[in-house]
Amino acid sequence: MNRKPIIRSLTILSAALAAVCSAAATARAQQPATAPEDGPRPSVPATVPASESDPLAERRAAIARLDWAGEWEGTGWAFTRSGRSEFTIHESIQPKLGGVALLVQGLGRSKHPETGEEMVTHDALAVLTWDPAGDRYVFRHYTADGHEGESVLEPFEDGWRWGFRDPRGGVEVRFTIELGADSWHEIGEVSRDGGATWQQMLEMTLRRAGG
Repeated sequence: MNRKPIIRSLTILSAALAAVCSAAATARAQQPATAPEDGPRPSVPATVPASESDPLAERRAAIARLDWAGEWEGTGWAFTRSGRSEFTIHESIQPKLGGVALLVQGLGRSKHPETGEEMVTHDALAVLTWDPAGDRYVFRHYTADGHEGESVLEPFEDGWRWGFRDPRGGVEVRFTIELGADSWHEIGEVSRDGGATWQQMLEMTLRRAGG
């Protein structure tokens, strides 16, 4: 299956939230039975009607078409309260519940600017499912420092986007992901004017482990 590259990441949600606080303070696997081998990946899942033999067929097909499962490793940067910080990141994307959900777990590490000691600066997980009634992907996300939320994952031709409104600062945050066969590129952005303008505060690039 041919895939085009994508933009903006799921991870570093903790760093993104820190950037949001800073901005506000300053102003603020089962594959489908058949899958196409050639041609562009569809941006939305083809309808697979439920049946008595498999009432979850549509949900399994929607999750499988994201083609995201695997282990991913890379590097990136994010703006935090103390300025720009660089990090390494590991993302584990695994199908669960017989293929009707994806479990997304991200762990990021940065070096202390003074001691050089490696610290965990991002620890998050999310559950991605398909909602047949709403005809949409639902992305429920959680971080180790207590933040959680629910977003709609919006597919487009070459990737996906998801975001949320931070109630603490009243700002909008969004992430855009571009995914290739073995590459994952993501950026994070924040808006203080309701989405009229956006400022980048995160970027990361990953490769499939062993890819």
